[in-house]
Amino acid sequence: MPKRIFIAAVLGCLTSSSAFAASDTATPPAAGSIFGRIAVIETRLNEGKADQQTGKQIQDVLKAAPNNARVHWLAAKYYQKLGLTDSSEKEFDMVDKLDPKQPDAVLASFADKLEHGDVAGAYEDYDYVRQRFPDDPMLMFMEAQRAEAKNKQADADWYIERAMEVAPIRAGIATAAGAIRLRQGRPNEALSLALQDLAKQPDNYRSNAVAGEACIDLHRYEEGARYLRKAFNLRPLDPIYNNAYTASFYRARLYSEALEPAMLFMAQCTKQNEMDTAKQQLIEIVKYVPQSDVENTSAAADRLLSKTAWQWRFHLALADVYDRMGWNKLAERHYLFGINLNPHVGRAYYRLAKDYQRDQHMREAFHLYHLAYQCDPHDGDILLAAQRVIERSSNHHNDLAWQLKDWLSHTLEIASSKTEQTPPAPQVKPRDASGIYARP
Repeated sequence: MPKRIFIAAVLGCLTSSSAFAASDTATPPAAGSIFGRIAVIETRLNEGKADQQTGKQIQDVLKAAPNNARVHWLAAKYYQKLGLTDSSEKEFDMVDKLDPKQPDAVLASFADKLEHGDVAGAYEDYDYVRQRFPDDPMLMFMEAQRAEAKNKQADADWYIERAMEVAPIRAGIATAAGAIRLRQGRPNEALSLALQDLAKQPDNYRSNAVAGEACIDLHRYEEGARYLRKAFNLRPLDPIYNNAYTASFYRARLYSEALEPAMLFMAQCTKQNEMDTAKQQLIEIVKYVPQSDVENTSAAADRLLSKTAWQWRFHLALADVYDRMGWNKLAERHYLFGINLNPHVGRAYYRLAKDYQRDQHMREAFHLYHLAYQCDPHDGDILLAAQRVIERSSNHHNDLAWQLKDWLSHTLEIASSKTEQTPPAPQVKPRDASGIYARP
C-alpha cells in the first residue's frame, strides 16, 4: 500500500478523533449558532465540497469567532484540499497556538508537508510534537512507519501494539494500524482492524477503503468492491483514495467500476508525470468498457467536478485520452467543453486544431492555431504546426494559402520583437458535417 494511503489514514484518524470534535451523543447545535455553522462547514468538507461557498462560510465564521481552534482546523483542511500549502500551514499553526494541549494540528501539518515532499520540514514538526506528546498513539504510528521503512518489522509491530493499548477505542486507530498491515502484506489482519472501526463508524470512508483493499488482496473481489464502492460514494473527490480505488477495481477486473475514480484522479493530478501516468491508466481501463458507458461515466464525473477548478482540466485531459484511442469525434467534443470552461489554454486549441487538420479542414485548423498562438506565443509546436498547414496549401493561387502566409509572417515579426500578446477569450463553436463552424 503506498505511503500516501497511510498518511491519509493517519489524517482520517486525526479528523475523527480531534479533541475539539463534537461528541456523538451531544445535542445537535442550533443551525444559526457558531457551532451550527461549524457543523455545516464540516459536513461540506466531508462531502468533498471545497468550493467558493465553503470558503466564504469559513471566512464568515472566522470573523465571528477568530479564536475558535475548530474553525481554524477546518480552514486548514479547506486550504489543504485546494493545494494551498502555505495557507493551510498558517491555519495549522493557529490551531496549535489556540489549542496547545492537542497534537492533532502539528501532526496534520507533518503529514501535509510529507505529502508535498518537504521531508525536512515534516520531521521538524514531528520531533517537536514528539517531545511534547511522547505517548500520543498517532506518534507511535509514525514511529511504526519509520521502523517499517528501515525493514525493522519487529519494531514496527511493537509501536502498533503500543498504540492500540494506549487508545484501543479511539476512532480511526484500528484503521491506521490496518493501513500499515496492508503495507506489510498482511491483509487478513488489515481487514480485521478496519472492521473494528466499521463496527463503530460504518460510514467512515477510510475504514471502508482499507477493508476494501484488504478484501481485494485476499481475492474476495465482490466483498472488496462493496467496501470500495461505499468509500468512493462517501468521498468521491479524494485523489489519494481514488487512485487506490482505481488500482483495486482494475485488479478485480471490475473495469466499469474503475472508470469514475480513474477519471477523477486524472482531473486532479497537479504534476505532469502524474497526469501522464493517469492518462495511460485510463486508456488501459477504457479498452474493456463500451464507448457509451465511458461517456455516461464521464458525464457523472463532470457533475461531481462542476464549478471546481478541475472541471476544465478533466475535459481537456479526457479529450487527449480519446484522441490517443482514436475516438476523435468524442475528443473534439471534450476539447470544446474544456475551452468553453477555460478559454486561455493554448494547448487545447492546438490539439483541437490537429484533429481538424487530420480531417482536412484547413481553414478551421489554422484559425485554431491562431488562437493557440494568442494564448501561448512561446510554444514552438504551435508555430511549427501552422507552417505545416501552409505547406499543405501549397498552391500560390489559393486565397487561403496566401492568408495563412500573411498571418504567419506577421506572427514571426511579433515573435522576433518579443511583443507580448493579451490572451483572448474566444468561444469556439462546434463544426457541422461540412467542416464549417455550426451555427448557434
